[in-house]
Amino acid sequence: MASQLFKEFRRRGVFAVLIPYAVTAWLLVQVASILVPALALPFWVVSLTVVCSLIGFPIAFYISWFFDWTEDGIKRTPKRENTEEIVPLSRRHWMGLGLVTVAAISIGMLSFDHLKTEHSKPNNDVAKPIDTTLAVMVFKDLSPSQDLAYLAEGLAEDLIVDLGQTKLLQVTALGSSRVFKDKNEPLQVIAKQLNVSTLLEGSVRMDGKQLLITASLIDAASGQTRWTQKYSRQLESYGQLTGEISRAISNQLSDNLFEDTIISFDNKSGSADAYLMTLKGKQALRERTIESVTLARKYFEQAQSFDSEYAPAYVGAAQAIRKLAFDRELYGDMEPQIAVKLARTHIEKALIRAPNMAEVYGVLGAIEKLAGNNDQALANYDKAIVLNSSYADAHLWRYLVLLNMERIPDAEASLRIAQKLDPLSPVVLINVGNIEFRKGNFETANRTYEQLINYYPESPLGYRGLAGLHYKKGDLTRSAEYWQQVVQLSPKSELYRESLGDLFLEVGLANAAASLLDEEYYEVNLAIARKDFTKVLELSRFANKAYPNDALVKFESAMYEVMWGDPEAGRLMFREIDTTIEETGYFDITTCAPGIYMAYAFDAGDRRNYWQNKCEQYLQSRLGESYITSETYYLQARMAALKGDDTLAKQALINAINEGWRLDWVLYDPILKGVITDVNVQERINFMLADLSKHKAALSIKAKQWGYIE
Repeated sequence: MASQLFKEFRRRGVFAVLIPYAVTAWLLVQVASILVPALALPFWVVSLTVVCSLIGFPIAFYISWFFDWTEDGIKRTPKRENTEEIVPLSRRHWMGLGLVTVAAISIGMLSFDHLKTEHSKPNNDVAKPIDTTLAVMVFKDLSPSQDLAYLAEGLAEDLIVDLGQTKLLQVTALGSSRVFKDKNEPLQVIAKQLNVSTLLEGSVRMDGKQLLITASLIDAASGQTRWTQKYSRQLESYGQLTGEISRAISNQLSDNLFEDTIISFDNKSGSADAYLMTLKGKQALRERTIESVTLARKYFEQAQSFDSEYAPAYVGAAQAIRKLAFDRELYGDMEPQIAVKLARTHIEKALIRAPNMAEVYGVLGAIEKLAGNNDQALANYDKAIVLNSSYADAHLWRYLVLLNMERIPDAEASLRIAQKLDPLSPVVLINVGNIEFRKGNFETANRTYEQLINYYPESPLGYRGLAGLHYKKGDLTRSAEYWQQVVQLSPKSELYRESLGDLFLEVGLANAAASLLDEEYYEVNLAIARKDFTKVLELSRFANKAYPNDALVKFESAMYEVMWGDPEAGRLMFREIDTTIEETGYFDITTCAPGIYMAYAFDAGDRRNYWQNKCEQYLQSRLGESYITSETYYLQARMAALKGDDTLAKQALINAINEGWRLDWVLYDPILKGVITDVNVQERINFMLADLSKHKAALSIKAKQWGYIE
């Protein structure tokens, strides 16, 4: 029976039709399965190809069984017992073909709809982690001499940059995963602290210039290895290698992870030395000291000499120079204007070579911020984030510029994104602590700073945060102790030495301050600390005569006149710079200077109202915050005094002292002259002076122990 059926199939030409059809259909399915992910086509295209192929099978079978192609056209296949006779096709044969076709298409459409619906449903039967969060751990250095740390960290960072460009993947920044370097923490503990579902770990070593890498993808919940691969490449192929690993990882995490995503691999060079110098430069940048940043700049410039077209070398050099600027958020002592000019030359070259590289726009934004161009900085940060949504530094820098623009809610939103991407970064932690302190959450801020110190005991940032926290609370001795630790950790930082020196000035320890500060530059401040107001006036009047057209010099001189010299002469000097002081761009967020002094200089009228309104708007924005600082209360007291509201002025001044105000020049403030004579205010001022005396005595002993005075 079977043999007869087989012979009948051959006689009717069924095999001659169905075998080529099956081969062709199989080839179409294979082509579709390759092209669909490559071209980012919808997932159902492969399913549609399979269904269409199956629909055609019964139709092809029917045609091959009943139909023959002859010289006279399409005829019915002869019956077995009458092989010589060719019978014309009847209507019922065509109707049969139509019915088979309709049935096959109908069943195919129903099957396709079912497959499409089932594919779109979430799989609730299998509990598996969401594969859109990934942490790339620092690769283990397996070199015999353990001298490839820069390569192990640099490889991880470059993979983070490549993978971070995907729209559906959240990649933790290196700053956080680096915390667990050389630690034997369980994978589940690491994943929980980094808030990820998947970890990538591996090892690296070199055999001559042959790079030997092992990479493994680990499921955090189960600890099982999902994928592992070994690579052996020449160092010159480093850029292509990171791209190859990134693609392999993305394919393991999700079939459509790269849907609608174009990844730019701009870290390619033909020079092994350019790669090595750039990787060493990045490692030095991560150390965050003036010494390491200076070294990083040298490495990046050497990388440029090996490959003048290698964009990451220019980005790194620009970033290093920016960090060498003298600024409270940075580490160096270079004049900001010089740093901006030098950094621009490098970043502009990087922009030409890699116009789609997120780091180019991120660093360009940071340079614009240093130059005071907040709007341009913000635009560049936004561009960087579009190119790489996992670019944690861009979110952090965006927070800082929004904070400068007093856009507090937007700033905090950016910081929280940065925290999500880089939860253990020292810079993120210090800013999270700062914003919690700004909101009055002192315990949370304190814990954050201590967490920073716990993770990074050699970093000055945690101690710097605690120093600021205790200063704001009026505990000047504890603040100085933390500043001393900061100075010890980064002894060449002029900014840190000035911070401790300023604190010594506030308690009147001029000699201790002089050992930390440039005595010539701080000559007036040292004279104030010594209560030598005659010398203060002498120096300020001399400067005013030497620079008669400098609005800032005249402003400072007028300020000293109204406190310790001729108040009317000082007010006149303020009025003389009424139309020029704003052009300097000077604004002190602590005192609302120059506006508060300019309002004081004028009697009732338009100009007084103009300046007073400026400070009033600023004051109201600060009073609207969840936590009101001593500086804000002090400004409120001065504004109330200017408006003749002595009751509010007295209460605000008392609030300022209660919140930690410890600057004794309140005794000489001309705006509050009629307020400080109040009995209740005097009681708090006496408390403040006694507290200052206590801190002066304690810090005098500390200054001797630390070697600042004999």
